[in-house]
This record gives sequence, structure tokens and C-alpha cells, in this order.
Amino acid sequence: MTRITASVLAIGASALIAGTAPLTALAQTTPTTPPTAHSRSTSPVDRAEQRLAQMHQQLGITPAQEGVWDQFAQASTKIADELNTAFRDRAAQTASMNAVQNMKSFADIDVKRAEDMQGLVQQFQVLYAALSPEQQHKVDAMFRQNTERAAARHAAHAKAAQ
Repeated sequence: MTRITASVLAIGASALIAGTAPLTALAQTTPTTPPTAHSRSTSPVDRAEQRLAQMHQQLGITPAQEGVWDQFAQASTKIADELNTAFRDRAAQTASMNAVQNMKSFADIDVKRAEDMQGLVQQFQVLYAALSPEQQHKVDAMFRQNTERAAARHAAHAKAAQ
């Protein structure tokens, strides 16, 4: 649950950011250090805010860009909070669900996550357009690194499952 929510945020920012989505990608940034047990114990919203702060600093967001940055950051943290709540609510109900209900509840969350990501993409497009070419290059590299890291994690999990 936490890993999926974090990924969405990562996608979002990472897209960034998202393991999940995403935010993950959603607001997904490239961490300079691997997550620690302590960082995993913080809330998804706290992790999203940390990634967004890091991304803000790495990109060197200017005062003129703050307005579009704030809109993107607020959307990212709102999504993180809503997905965390949805996963928590789902987890609280799984004991009383049959298999069909369980699968449907997960599918419902995936639909919401996809819809949220579509909205976040629109916010990110506005932000991306406001970035300088140098900042765009930096954020492109951040997203590529996150994609490579996620692919490596998935490959490691697949290999371990064999």
C-alpha cells in the first residue's frame, strides 16, 4: 500500500511523484540517497512533500515560476493524501470482502489513480512549459533516472520471485 502510493507520487513529480505510482510519478523526483526505514515510516504526503522540496531545489524554481509550481505541488500532495486514504480504507475492509469485492476495490483505486494522474499531467505540462530549457533538461533526466530505477526494482522483484 505505502509502496504503491509512494510510486504514484514518484511518477507524478516522479512522477515524480508514485514504487508508485506516483506520484507517483506524480511528483516523482530522483532521491539522492536510498530510502531508509525511517523514511518509509513517514506518511505518503510527507514523502511527497520531501520529494517536491528536493525537486524544487534541484530545478532552481524561480520566483516567477512559484505560482505554477505551487499548483503542481498542491495537486501532487492532494493526490498522495487521497490515495493514502483510499488504500487505508480498502485495507480496513478487506477482511470482510470476498475475492470479487477485493479485486473490484483495487480496480476502483487504480481508476482513481489513473484519473488523478491525467489531471496531474495537465498541471505538470503547465509547469514544464514555464521551465527554462536547462530546467526542462534537468527534470527530463530526473524522470529518466526514476524510470530506470523502477525498471531495475521490478526486474529484481521478478528475479527474486522465480
